[in-house]
Parts: sequence; structure tokens; C-alpha cells
Amino acid sequence: MIIVVRDFPGFSDNPDMIRALTNILTCCGEGKHVLWMPSGKAEELINSGQFINYPLRVLHHVKEQSRFTKALAEKLRPYLEIDFEVADAFEHAGDGKMLVGYRKVIDTEALQSCKFLVENLSDSDFYKLGANSLLYRERLSSEYSIRLRSENGGGNTTFNVFERLTEAKELVLCILDSDKEHPSGALGDTASRFNQIGKGYGPGYQLEVLNCTEAENLVPFSVAGEVISRNNPESLDSFLRITPEFRDYADHKLGLKQEAALKLDEIHGVNYWERLISSRPPRNGEICPPLGNRFLSHSIEHMRLLSSAKLCESIDPILDAKLITVSNHVVSWGIGLKNSIR
Repeated sequence: MIIVVRDFPGFSDNPDMIRALTNILTCCGEGKHVLWMPSGKAEELINSGQFINYPLRVLHHVKEQSRFTKALAEKLRPYLEIDFEVADAFEHAGDGKMLVGYRKVIDTEALQSCKFLVENLSDSDFYKLGANSLLYRERLSSEYSIRLRSENGGGNTTFNVFERLTEAKELVLCILDSDKEHPSGALGDTASRFNQIGKGYGPGYQLEVLNCTEAENLVPFSVAGEVISRNNPESLDSFLRITPEFRDYADHKLGLKQEAALKLDEIHGVNYWERLISSRPPRNGEICPPLGNRFLSHSIEHMRLLSSAKLCESIDPILDAKLITVSNHVVSWGIGLKNSIR
């Protein structure tokens, strides 16, 4: 995550501030986050005589990279800003700014890489691949990588893990499957447990529920085609007729038949599937073929074999727009130096 330090009034007479700054410099130098401060402020710390050895080397790097890192800080949301006036601040201050008082970061444990909470670790693996492709697309992959610490929610216990992490004031990105079969349907058991939690940004966290059924619905079209042609070749022709809108709420594991989709419309009183079917009638009444429980794991295996360039090419900005949105969240929370400062 981008860490912003704008000023540190009276730091030289405050041992806790010096300790907090030392921890920030160390963790960012190790690649767990990316630090921006104005070059003049970095120079002030360099000349203060309070920092030696490794923190001092990191300061010189921060000063040299200040202009470029500022552009990143202005682009990525959320970011973490350290408050050196309100020592115990811990809030979302608006516009993606997570504000944390310096007393919180006196402990190095508080500045480890952010937590990435998902229902299954395979979801995390998949989203990180999407984020890596985005780093390559933005020409950032030579300098930066994704440094999140994945946390397995374990399905319906994900809410308990979220509560534990947020109560401990950990920095957490949480992305949940909606498990909806229809856009007007209810959230699944796991996501519905979060109904009392505001979606988007909160103090030290970001909570997102997919605008589709689950991670399988976000597998890039080109990757899905390659995986299906190898593992379910009999289903390829049917799958290639699917549009992004058809894919959003179609069960990729079990498949979806036209009759079942129209029944869902009837249950929810909204002609979502009927409208899509009339615009593009499915062949043999099959909206989405059954791709099996290993479709996501097979897709991850395929994506890992691709070069960064090929992986980036496989994600279409229009067809795979929802995956790119999720990837942006992961980049903002997980960006760190690819190689730690020596």
C-alpha cells in the first residue's frame, strides 16, 4: 500500500515519533509498502542526524523517487496516511485516505503487508494474478509487486475472521462472492453475514462484494476458452456464445439451463434472464455449460504458465472489466517494492 508522510512536527524531541518513522522506513524499504513524502521532508530527516544505516539508505531512495511515487499516491486508492499530530487516529477520512496516528506504527507488527481476506485461498491466488497483469499493463512490474498476506475466511466463518482482524485494527482488504443466481436475488450465506457492515471503505478496511456470482465468473474470456478446450472440449462451443452479461450470474461449476434461468426470473419477479435469452437464444437451451469444481484452479494453473505480457494480453479491458476493477483494489492494497532496498 502507498504510505504517505507529509509532515512530522516536533519529531526530533519525540522518541515515539522517531521510532515510528524508523519503522515506516524499515517496512517500506523491505518492500511491504511504498513510501511517499515530499523530497524536502526526506532531506530534513536525512540532515537531522536521527537516522543511520538502513533507515538512512531508505530515506535517500525515498527522496530520489519522490516525484514518481507522488504520481502513484495520487492515482491509487486507498492509501495510508500517517498522522503525526493526532497520535491515536484510526479512520477512513474520505476519498480513500486511511488515516492512522503515529502511535499505531511504533510497533513494527502494525506495518506488515496488508491482509487480504477471501473465502478460499484460491480466490486470492486468482485476484493476485489479475493484479500482477495490471502492474504490467501500467509499466510498474519491473519495480513493484503484490505483497499482500492472504487470509482464508473458510466460507461462512469469513465474517468471524473479518471481525477479529478489524477489532485488532489490522489493515484489511476483503473481497466476497455474492453467491447470487440472479441480480435481484439475495446474497449467499457468507456475504449476507456482512449486511450490517458498510461496503467500500471503513476504518482500516475495504469490503467488496462481487457484482457477479463468484470468482469463476471473472475468469478472463480467453483464459476460460483455453481451459475449457483442454478440460471440457465438449462445452467449448456453448461457452463461446456467452456474453459478459450472461456470465455475471450463471453458475460456472454446475452450469445453467434456460428453463432454470426463467424459473429464477419468475421467483424474483424480474425478467433478467428472459431479456438476455430473447436477445441471444442459447443453443440447446444451455446458457452456461457445467465446467466443474476445478474450473477456477485449472484457470489459475493456466494463468501462472503465461508470461507477464501474455497474461496482460489475455485480459480484455471490455470483456473482463469486472476483473480489472477487482485487480485495481488488489494493487492499491498490495503494492510494494519488488526488490527490497539493500
